Amino acid sequence: MTHRNFLKNLAFVTLPLVALTLILSNTVPGFPPYAPVTWMSIIFFTLFSLTVHLLGTKAAASDNKNDFIRFIMMVIMGKLFLSVILVIGYIYAVQPSNRLVVLPFIPIYIIYTIFETKFMMRLAKS
Repeated sequence: MTHRNFLKNLAFVTLPLVALTLILSNTVPGFPPYAPVTWMSIIFFTLFSLTVHLLGTKAAASDNKNDFIRFIMMVIMGKLFLSVILVIGYIYAVQPSNRLVVLPFIPIYIIYTIFETKFMMRLAKS
């Protein structure tokens, strides 16, 4: 997958989430408490995907194919670890009155995980 195709696919995932967040923020009265964690999630996973793509391209081009497998395992564990830290850090820093504020994080996590799995499989084929 070329960098251009990757960026196009990342925009295809990110822009609808941004549009949905803007629509929900402006039309659904109960959504504003959820907006900060939603924006934080979108930004975090977009930057994480960019980093994974750049590093994954180098790992896939390595002569040692175990490097790519090792990289995938590190990405899975790193993403999970950073996600837990992000959610706990948000709850600790903001101290929301309702812990359900982090609910938008879960579907965004799943959407970006599917996206990353798809492009990592393409990288593995190369």
